Amino acid sequence: MNFRAFSVTKTPPAWIADTCVGTKTNVKSYRCIATMSGAPEHRFLFLSDVTGELDAARSAGMSTALIAARVANVRRASIL
Repeated sequence: MNFRAFSVTKTPPAWIADTCVGTKTNVKSYRCIATMSGAPEHRFLFLSDVTGELDAARSAGMSTALIAARVANVRRASIL
């Protein structure tokens, strides 16, 4: 496994992306979220326990991390 350290030096802007941007397994959804926020995709760290969501976010250029993994997800994870 590869682990990267991330430093949070200031509070990120408060905004919420909801399902109006698309499904969580669609790459376009993550690109839309980045566009809505005004930040480039590579500045995001997306956390999830669903590997399909992580795959889509990573394909959009975001950093990802698998958290609170379900056993079934770990077996399918392409990132482990």
